[in-house]
Amino acid sequence: MISIIGNGSSNKNYVSHCEYVFACNIPQHGHAYNSLSIIDNQPINWMKNHAWRPSVPVFCTPSVKEYARKKCIEGDFMPVYVPRERYNAGLHCARHCAKLTSELHLWGFDSLWSKDLTSDMDLLVPRHSRPSLNKWWHPHWQAVFEDHPHTRFVVHLPDNQQLDVKNNNVIADYFKEVTKYS
Repeated sequence: MISIIGNGSSNKNYVSHCEYVFACNIPQHGHAYNSLSIIDNQPINWMKNHAWRPSVPVFCTPSVKEYARKKCIEGDFMPVYVPRERYNAGLHCARHCAKLTSELHLWGFDSLWSKDLTSDMDLLVPRHSRPSLNKWWHPHWQAVFEDHPHTRFVVHLPDNQQLDVKNNNVIADYFKEVTKYS
């Protein structure tokens, strides 16, 4: 089993139970992880500006690896992702990991049941505007689920929500929402 911890606010509800854990971009959630997923230059710029270096492997696109080297960011950057338009780090990671495991747990992917697209990364790299990304992300998630019919995707979401993206291999696992400091 593999878990991916996304950057949605529900990531605070993550419960460790998988052998391998990915986090996205520059994690702010405080959970332990084995690898990062980064697909754009903003996290690399933040690393450079804050003298932060990843201590775990970074799964990325070839252009992110090249940019990290150009910015002299040390680390194990693994260019395993094929660039795809309007993908986020979680989508790339899920597509990649679905080939490696029969069960993939998704935490903190609030866009799968909500219009709330805020991200932990917003604390580090403020966004002045945010387009309605779900019109791109939802079809991409649907394709990831359909392209990997033998992978079970377990989406962890609050018990008062319903998934907007569904497939036969997608399971909703409901939790009771906790506050950040409970």
